[in-house]
Amino acid sequence: MLRRHRGPSGEEKTSCIHVLYAADSVEESIYSKVDWYEATGVDSNKFYLWDLETEPRSQDGPPRKPLPKEEQIAADSLEPGCKYPGQYEGAEFSCDSQRNITNEGGQYAVDTAEIAEAVLRIKASGGKFRVTPKRHFVLVRVPSDEEWETLFVTRLTKPLRFNLPTRRVESSEEAVNWGSTARTGDVYPFVDLPVIDGELHFKQRSGGIVSKKVRGGEVFARSGDKAGDAGKGADALRLITAIKELQRTGKKVSRIAINEAQHAIYRDAGLLHFICALDVGLEFPQAPTE
Repeated sequence: MLRRHRGPSGEEKTSCIHVLYAADSVEESIYSKVDWYEATGVDSNKFYLWDLETEPRSQDGPPRKPLPKEEQIAADSLEPGCKYPGQYEGAEFSCDSQRNITNEGGQYAVDTAEIAEAVLRIKASGGKFRVTPKRHFVLVRVPSDEEWETLFVTRLTKPLRFNLPTRRVESSEEAVNWGSTARTGDVYPFVDLPVIDGELHFKQRSGGIVSKKVRGGEVFARSGDKAGDAGKGADALRLITAIKELQRTGKKVSRIAINEAQHAIYRDAGLLHFICALDVGLEFPQAPTE
């Protein structure tokens, strides 16, 4: 590789830089990410293969060329689920089964139902994906044989938004009053209300149960007359009934949180939604001790 620079007196000089790396190794993969023709000019590069036992043999070009950038790819050649011919580049986001999308800072995007469903459909699971910086191609990586393959999902028509609607609450009493007339499924406006239990999960087995993870496993909320506290048993039944009502309308509710207003809420497509108001909370068996 030739490099041109100017000496102390201003005259132009040419020096030679040698880049050595092991063929058929991870080093080759690293250097293949650089377009040496673009970086130094076509006439500045000469490539050789050297086995150390014989003289270096001239090669027509680098053993591997970098994948094209997004600007070099014809958008009309891409279809959802097709193998993406370019680099896996761009900002990274995560998608979950409830159509929520978060950035690397953990912030939730809004209005994510369509893009989240597209990612889940192509990736066949939640997880990470990327959006290219200029043309906004949505890309996912999936396992293929012993390697990873990049697939095209869709193209964003507008950037993801992370400015969640907020309603500052002066006290939990304001939220309690709101909840007295709210309906199951309503968008929940109090995003800054402290959560007292954010690791609850709804499961379908046994007619519907609410669980939470604890050290050594998980425990299940006692419902109805199984609870020692009748009020908490009634709250568990009320919560399970409300979740089933949401599911009958096509909503996917698996992760649940309860805030200090005793409101059970869940997040779908980036927005919090109201499930129901509890009177006293839930009763769980004591976590097993080691």
